[in-house]
Amino acid sequence: MLNWALSFSVLSLIAILYGFNGIAAMTAAIAIILFYFALVLFVRSMLSGSDSNDTKLISNNKYVP
Repeated sequence: MLNWALSFSVLSLIAILYGFNGIAAMTAAIAIILFYFALVLFVRSMLSGSDSNDTKLISNNKYVP
């Protein structure tokens, strides 16, 4: 998510250098939205308090040949 925000920020800077003000404003707005969305997801994951032991991806059944 942050990679996309950074990509849109760089695209915005390139567009403003070439004089494409409308495209620069649009890509900057998209970058800001993506950054805040990633920030909200990060804070949500920090506040959830989930532990690595909460989810068991591997079953506890022992392999018996």
